[in-house]
Amino acid sequence: MVGWIRKLSAIGAAAALSAIGVAAAKPVSASSGPSVHGAKKHTSTRSSSQLPYFKHVFVIMLENHSYADTWYEHDMPYLQSLARTYGLPTEMYGITNPTVPNRVGLLSGRGRTIGDNVNEGQLNYTNLVDQLEQHHLTWGAYYQHTETSTAQHPVYNFSESTFNLFKDIYNNPSREAHLQTFPDLAQALQDNTVPNFVWVGPNFITNSHGSGSPGPYQYTYQGAGPGGSAPNDTRLEQGADTFLQRWVPRIMNSKAWHSGPSAIFITEDETSYDASMPQIGEWASDLGTAGSPVVPSGTVLGGYAAFPFPGGVNGGGRIPAVVITNTARHVVSSQPFNQFSILKTIESAWHLGYLGQAANPKVHTMSVFFHGGTKAQGPSATPWSTGPGAKATTAHAWANSPYEPALPPKDVSSTDATLRPIADPHLSQGANGQAASGLELFVTSQPTSITGNLTLTLIGSQGVTFAKRSSPVGSTKVGNADEDATQFGPSVVSARTVTLPIANTGTVAEELDVSGLMLDVGPNAQPGPVQATLASGSTTLGTVTLGTVGRPAVRSTPNLLAPIIQPDTVQVRFTAPKVPGARYEVEIEGQNPVTAVGPDLSEKYVAYTRSDNVVISNGAAELTALAGKQYWVRVRLVSGRNHRAMGNWSTPLPFTALRGALPPGVS
Repeated sequence: MVGWIRKLSAIGAAAALSAIGVAAAKPVSASSGPSVHGAKKHTSTRSSSQLPYFKHVFVIMLENHSYADTWYEHDMPYLQSLARTYGLPTEMYGITNPTVPNRVGLLSGRGRTIGDNVNEGQLNYTNLVDQLEQHHLTWGAYYQHTETSTAQHPVYNFSESTFNLFKDIYNNPSREAHLQTFPDLAQALQDNTVPNFVWVGPNFITNSHGSGSPGPYQYTYQGAGPGGSAPNDTRLEQGADTFLQRWVPRIMNSKAWHSGPSAIFITEDETSYDASMPQIGEWASDLGTAGSPVVPSGTVLGGYAAFPFPGGVNGGGRIPAVVITNTARHVVSSQPFNQFSILKTIESAWHLGYLGQAANPKVHTMSVFFHGGTKAQGPSATPWSTGPGAKATTAHAWANSPYEPALPPKDVSSTDATLRPIADPHLSQGANGQAASGLELFVTSQPTSITGNLTLTLIGSQGVTFAKRSSPVGSTKVGNADEDATQFGPSVVSARTVTLPIANTGTVAEELDVSGLMLDVGPNAQPGPVQATLASGSTTLGTVTLGTVGRPAVRSTPNLLAPIIQPDTVQVRFTAPKVPGARYEVEIEGQNPVTAVGPDLSEKYVAYTRSDNVVISNGAAELTALAGKQYWVRVRLVSGRNHRAMGNWSTPLPFTALRGALPPGVS
């Protein structure tokens, strides 16, 4: 029997806003009631064919953050409060990577393969502005002063405007006059002279993109590396959240918002950066949906000829979005959308006709968010989570494994580097897909000593092999994992070796991490330590222990075995004393709870069970298979309705999640 709840490691959204003196946009409310619309699990897959005729539409596009980065961390509590209150698409995708095609696509339905190197006035595309003016609808694009200027001494750079890429806007002074500033927007909201269509353009800091110059707001490869985030990225996300806190209430408290049916579309352009994925242009994901481009095999997207694109859909990855309306309440939809969907929604509501991919019948409008809905969810609710809860299983594959002591991990030092296994998990005989220890690699001689591909080779350990379905990831921990840091290509896994190709040799002091290692352990595997040598090219860096074949002893504190990783699930197993009336508290979080020095960056999942063997879905625990994303699990005994702790936590063990089947309609 399993009961389960989720706990947030950060304060609730409402409390967070109150603490910093920011009022939530009306009518945000806190309610613990369920949010169900159209389908089980609070999710709708229906799409109404009818849309209101909008009085005003506002578009706010943020930059370079994945669905997981935004919803599973706690750096954007205000945006999360909006997602609990208004429309939440759980299957929103960027059209492609990088930025410009997503912005151009939203305004024209075209430009899927144009890349970022587009000059002003270059695009001779019919666009949304043409449609608006033909139908006597007004428009305006409002921009914040540049990140290098100040509010007291603002500088505006309209050359960065997507609108200026269109020839018939850039070469038309009367249309150029529609590109204005945030003070102009504030005045229009106050005077009730807001155009029908409004593009709201934060600068590169407040849109969470980050500056290319060294400093506290320099962009980072936030998708790479255990923990999933860097201090710079946290600042960028918090800055974007503060921007939304300032401007969304201004819009929603204006006369324009209350003058008729209106909408605010908040979305990212594409997913996070990821230095470990050069074959897809150093982005964390290439998932897409209808309208995303298909790229031939062998295309070089990331500048590294040794790591060409494997071919297929080159989407912009799964991204967060919120649809705020004054015609509906909280609605969650699992229908796939992208920026073409926003364009199609606007065109459909105003009867403009469809441009480019908006005419694609597989591109859906977002009309589901403009009807019905339920009460806002409370600050502890996580509507972006999907999937069943924890399930007990009676399979005890470790019962016949002999007892073996697991020893604390030890550093292994050489003249070139220090290796540190981060755990020594017990591995049971006769089970595949067991999470092995991750590795930390500290360069000790010179920044350029790690020049050859990293290769991990099993030695001895009869009956133990690397799991071929795993996707180990090499990543780096530096302030900014740009061209100066080591960058890895996709790993190559065989039965006895894991190779992590180096796409770019680092020239700065850094810590390298290897995560996502998994082992298949046969029924007759030799008990004892599983060891492997790590080499960089022809240079051996040391021998490390990845785990120990055998079961842990039963002690007063639960003792974990290696989690078993399957597509879309993790199986948590442990030995523990049988205490009448007691249950076990299973906790999964995004940092090692023993060594973490700050608040958790990821959602904390807690399950209560009487079983020592439970299967938890990725959706229930909000686990993501984002490259390099590492989680930690631990267990303790509890009693009573208040789950009073009866002892200490077990030693936590790391694992990474495996992606399951793709969502319906996603290529």
